[in-house]
Amino acid sequence: IRYNKTEFGEELELENATSDDRSLVLFGLEEFVDYDVQIRAYTKIGHSNFGLLTRCKTLAASSGPPTIINDTHNDSTSLFIRWTSPAPKDLNGILVEYEVQYRINESSSDSFSVAKPEPRTGDSMYISGLRRWTFYEVRVRAISHGLNASILINGQWSPSVVVRTDASRPVVRAVCTFFTVFSGADAVLQTTVTGALPDVLRQ
Repeated sequence: IRYNKTEFGEELELENATSDDRSLVLFGLEEFVDYDVQIRAYTKIGHSNFGLLTRCKTLAASSGPPTIINDTHNDSTSLFIRWTSPAPKDLNGILVEYEVQYRINESSSDSFSVAKPEPRTGDSMYISGLRRWTFYEVRVRAISHGLNASILINGQWSPSVVVRTDASRPVVRAVCTFFTVFSGADAVLQTTVTGALPDVLRQ
């Protein structure tokens, strides 16, 4: 048996099977790569020519982890999460989507909630419906497929990051009242703050 990666088109490497075998496992190949394979038979007086070239593709392995980029575009009920894709050499198969998981930090008993970006292969998203002024643990992974598009391959999780939602912001309404005084006094600006004050500011 001789084989090599299709893209190089150079002399194929040789691997011998025993006389009784009709199969052979080739080790040390790369994931999700095309290989050209040919086989010939040996007899006591010599060997045949190589048979027709067969093109095979190894299966995709799990992709490496994305990298989450810390960002500050958060508000009291949502987090903005952004990430970079795995390095090209670590992205195995065809990328289908990213999956984002999150939960309140230091709550190991709580299961992760799942979110998907739109488009599915995008590199950022808002996670909404969260508690205000709360730390969350967030992680991301890439999901791909190999030759069989119906079989999805989960990539490695990124290292988790901990981010916090903002405190609620007060609703401020300014009421302007102008007084006309014959002595020429200036107008007076009266301001009134309405609504709930944030948890970190009660003054």
